[in-house]
Amino acid sequence: MIKVTYLTKSFVQNTAADNLSFSIVRGEAVALLVPNGAGKNTVIRCLIVLHSAQGTLLIDGFDARKQGKKASAAVGY
Repeated sequence: MIKVTYLTKSFVQNTAADNLSFSIVRGEAVALLVPNGAGKNTVIRCLIVLHSAQGTLLIDGFDARKQGKKASAAVGY
């Protein structure tokens, strides 16, 4: 299960995600349908700990910010 609560990621000149919340259960397929440059890759990179972010990011019960290697191992990217 992936649970994202109030994910916010800002860069110097823009905000890629602003208080984004969603959850995905095991076996569920999800599509992020937004325009180019809207932050899709940034959200995924925050989940697998390639970018730092604010908010709560849980993957299979692991806190992506505190247990990054365990959380990243549960995601195929």
